[in-house]
Amino acid sequence: MKSSDLVVLGLNGRVIALLREDGSLRRTTDLPGFMDDGFVTVACDDARAYAFARGRIHCLDLESGRILWSNELEGFGYGNASVLSARIS
Repeated sequence: MKSSDLVVLGLNGRVIALLREDGSLRRTTDLPGFMDDGFVTVACDDARAYAFARGRIHCLDLESGRILWSNELEGFGYGNASVLSARIS
């Protein structure tokens, strides 16, 4: 599955993937460290989603929804963030 097949949302401490074709729920990934609702910023490339929430960034596999890695971004705080995924060749 490619990112062009999905609509990916970040909300309430989760990353949610819907099928673009009909809006049906494909998967939900709960981000670690959430016990209540919280703002999640998301960006995608062809195979991965990048979600920022509560001072941490997480990389998710779009096909499975599995968290591939996380970075606590120590020293940068907990505010909202913009996320962009870019490849430089």
